[in-house]
Amino acid sequence: MKNIFKYCLIITLIICICIPVYAAKKEKKSKTKEIEPEIIEYQAQDKFNIKADLYIPLQLPKDVKVPLIIMVHALSQDKSVWKPYAIDFAKKGYSVLAVDLRGHGQSVINKKGQKLFWRKFSDEDWKYIATDLTGAIEYLKLERPEVNVDETLIIGSSMGTCVAITAAEKEKKRIKGLVLLSPFTNYKGIEARVPLVNYGDHPILMVASKSDTSSYQAAQELVKYSQGEHEIVLVKNAGHGTFMLKFEPRLEKIIFDWVEKRFPPTQEKLPAETKSKKSKKSSKGTSNH
Repeated sequence: MKNIFKYCLIITLIICICIPVYAAKKEKKSKTKEIEPEIIEYQAQDKFNIKADLYIPLQLPKDVKVPLIIMVHALSQDKSVWKPYAIDFAKKGYSVLAVDLRGHGQSVINKKGQKLFWRKFSDEDWKYIATDLTGAIEYLKLERPEVNVDETLIIGSSMGTCVAITAAEKEKKRIKGLVLLSPFTNYKGIEARVPLVNYGDHPILMVASKSDTSSYQAAQELVKYSQGEHEIVLVKNAGHGTFMLKFEPRLEKIIFDWVEKRFPPTQEKLPAETKSKKSKKSSKGTSNH
């Protein structure tokens, strides 16, 4: 009986010691600030209202700007599919913009103030979809000096690869590289081959699953039109688009390494005038739309 009492006393003491330590660690962890997106809103060329999530590295000095990565989802998806990868890139020192393309997610208000979803799109609506990205660049250039839009890379998935290539052609001096997951040569009339030629000498990474025949063939076709460094990563039975990132664990690191090597998160100093504007804006505070 004495031994049982002794053991119980020892266990009680251990619990009394461990619980406060565990609680302190848990409290410290909960106080660790996480990167959360800020919702921004702007208009595309045809006045379609676009919303996007902007991720900025924590503790970014006020006098610098960092490169931009724009993430473009597939048909019927939205910007939320990119969240874990956007956070990882922001932790590495990039600013990241995950866009809801028109007719998807929160980007469903057209120039007439009416709700319009992609299933009801006309050819004209699809025609302007690349300006959902170029409009983002113009907005960030004017409103967010900490984002270096002159050093931009786009990561697109499925249909988003055609949108990315078309936008890159229009902004080839600013968009310095492309990562294309499950690419297409043409989608909803958005042609990718000629714009890829016009995009010029910029590095491109294409990723496709061997079981995804259409994207595999499209990747093989698109490299013929690429004017710069290009690479195709093939994975086995990993699905389509962003699903490949879940089914092939090595793929995320492959993409991160490729991006960092060719597109390092270099911080550039802001001009003195821009610094003062930024400090005034931060003193007013920011709010989500």
